[in-house]
Amino acid sequence: MRLGKALALLLMGVLLFSGFALFLGGSGPLTDDTANNPIFYSGTWSSTTTYTTTLTSSQNHEAVLDENGDLNMVWVDRLDGFSEIYYQRMTPEGQTKVAPIKVSKGVLTSAHPSLALDMDGNVHVAWMDNRDGNWEFYYKELNPLGGTNHEEIRLTYTPFYGARVYNSILSQGLIGVFRNPSAVTNLKDGSLFNPRLAVDSMDNVHLVWSDHRGERFQVRYSVVAPDGTLLIDDLQISSTSSESLNPEILIDSIDRVHVLWNEQSTNNKLVYVRLNDTGAYTVRPTTLTWTQADYAVDFSAAIGSSGEIHVAWEDQARNDGGVMYSQVYYMAVNDTGMRVATPRPVSSESYQASSPTVAVGEDGITHLAWSAQAPQLPGVSQIRYSKLDTGVENFYPAFDLTNTFSDSAQACMLMMPEGQPMVVWSDNQDGSRNVYGARELVSTSAEPSELIYQTPIGDYSTLFMMAGLMSIGGFLAFLEAGRRGLTAVPFAIPLYSRIRRSDILENEVRGKIFELIKADPGINFKAIMVELDLKNGVLAYHLQRLEAEDFIKSRKDRQYRRYYSAESNGLPEELPNQILRFLLNNPGISQSDLAKMLGISRQVVNYHIHKLIGQRKVIRKKRGRVNECYIHPNANVYWAT
Repeated sequence: MRLGKALALLLMGVLLFSGFALFLGGSGPLTDDTANNPIFYSGTWSSTTTYTTTLTSSQNHEAVLDENGDLNMVWVDRLDGFSEIYYQRMTPEGQTKVAPIKVSKGVLTSAHPSLALDMDGNVHVAWMDNRDGNWEFYYKELNPLGGTNHEEIRLTYTPFYGARVYNSILSQGLIGVFRNPSAVTNLKDGSLFNPRLAVDSMDNVHLVWSDHRGERFQVRYSVVAPDGTLLIDDLQISSTSSESLNPEILIDSIDRVHVLWNEQSTNNKLVYVRLNDTGAYTVRPTTLTWTQADYAVDFSAAIGSSGEIHVAWEDQARNDGGVMYSQVYYMAVNDTGMRVATPRPVSSESYQASSPTVAVGEDGITHLAWSAQAPQLPGVSQIRYSKLDTGVENFYPAFDLTNTFSDSAQACMLMMPEGQPMVVWSDNQDGSRNVYGARELVSTSAEPSELIYQTPIGDYSTLFMMAGLMSIGGFLAFLEAGRRGLTAVPFAIPLYSRIRRSDILENEVRGKIFELIKADPGINFKAIMVELDLKNGVLAYHLQRLEAEDFIKSRKDRQYRRYYSAESNGLPEELPNQILRFLLNNPGISQSDLAKMLGISRQVVNYHIHKLIGQRKVIRKKRGRVNECYIHPNANVYWAT
C-alpha cells in the first residue's frame, strides 16, 4: 500500500514538472510582435488543393465563391488546340459539382475571362476574343448547372486591324500579362483589354473594358439586362489625354457602381469614379495614388460592408542600395474617393512583389495575397498572405502560402461564407501550369486579450499548453483526493473544467449582443458593431461563443452574414408582407424611412428589399442619393392585402 502511494506521488511529481515545463514552453507567441502591431494569428490553413490537372497550361483564371461555399472558376486552356474559356464549379476540397465546360467558341484566341454570379446562382462570363481578326468583347450567361441561359453576345465592334493586332499581342507575350500598361502602348486601333463585370441586385450585368479606337486607350461601360437587352451600350467613361487602362468595376450593397482604372501618362496613377444608373458621374474622376515612384500598376479592389473601397497595387521604389524593386501597397477610400486608410507598403523590400489581390470580410478585416520572388531565385516565386484589422495601422507579418521551386502566380483572394479567407493561384510545379488553392480552416479575428489561439499544422504549442493545464489540474485533484479519499478523484477534475451553458450570457457584452439579435433578427455584423460600439475582434469572439453554444444562428446573404436567435424560425415571415403593404400605400418611400416606420434596422429592411427585388415583387429607383422603392408593375399583390 505504501509502495502504491509512493509510486502515485512520484507519478504526480513527474506530471507536475512536465506540466509546468510544457505550459511555459508552449505559451510563447507564434509570431513576432512589435510595439505598433497587435498580434493576429493566421489560424490553421488547409493543405493545397488542385483544381485543374490539364497538360496544356491552365491560366488567366478568375474565381468566385457562391453562397454555398462552392468555388466557381473560369480560366483559359488549350484543350482543343486553341486558347478558349472554360468554366467549372467545385467544392473548396476539390469535389466536382459542374465538370469543365467550354464557354467560348472562337477559332483563334480567347483570353482574359471575368466572372460574376447573380442572386439566383447564374454564372456571367465576359472575355476577349480574336475570332474576328481583332480583339472584341463577348459576354455569356450560364445557369447554375452549367447550361446556357443566353447565347454569347458580342458587345464591341471596333475598327478592323486584322493580324497586325493579333501578331503584335503574341509577339509581346501579352497573353496572361494584360495588366502591364507598358506592354500595350504599341498596339493599334481595334485592340481591347481587360473586360471586367459585376452584377447588381436586379441581375443587370455591368461591364467595363479598355480599348483603343483613336489616339489612346479609354475605359468604356455597358449594362446588359437579364433578358439580354443593352441598357447602356458602349459608353466611354474616361476622357483624358492619357492612356486609361486596366479598369475594375465594383457594385455595393445598394447598387452603386464604382469604377477604378490605371491612368498612364508621364507617371502612373489610380483613378476612381462613381456612376449613376445612366452612366453619368456621381463622383468625378479622382486620383487615388501619389506614390514614391509614381508607378502604380497592377491593382485589385474590393468593397467593405460600409461601402469603403480597399485597394492594393504594385508600385516600384528604390531601396537604400539604389536597387529598383516592386512592392505591394494598400489604401482605403470612402465612396467619394477620400482616403480613410493611409497608403502604406505591405510587402518586404527583400522580395519583388507583384499581382496583389484583396478581399474584405464581414468583420471588416482586409485580406491580401500577392506573388513574391526572391532576387536570388529568378523564375521562382511564392504566394504570400497578410491581413489588416479595421483601425489598425500595420498588417500582420506576411507568410508564404506556397513553398515550391516553381512560379506561383496570379493569386485570387476570396472570402468563404463562414468568414475565412481562401486563396486560389496558378503554378507550374508539375511541368504545366494548373490552378491550386488553400483556405484558412479556423477564423481567428478576436481581440488579442480574448483570442482563441489556433496553431498551424505541425505547431504543438496549444497541445502542450493543454497538457500542462491537465497535469496541474490532475495534481490538484490528487492532493484533494489525499485529504478526502480516492473516490473524490473522478469528481475533482470536472469541477475545474466544467463551464455551464447558463454562464454564457452572464458576460455583460455577450448578453447585450444576444438581446440585440433577438430584438432585430437578421441584423448583420457591422450593424451590431455600430449599435453596441464594439471593436470587430471583440464582437467576432462573442458571436462565435454564442453560436457555438446554440444561442444564435447565422446565414450568409450576399456579402453579409445575418444573425438570428436560435429559437427563431429564420426570418419573420410576416415582415416581407408588412414591407409590401407599406410600399402599396407609400410608393417611392426610401429604405431609411421604411425602417423608421416599421421600427426595425435599415440592414433588415435592405435584406428584405433585396429578396423582394430578386422575386420581381419590388423595384428600386435611384433619385439623387436616395433609393426609392416601388411595387413591381408586373407583381401580383394579393399577398400584401
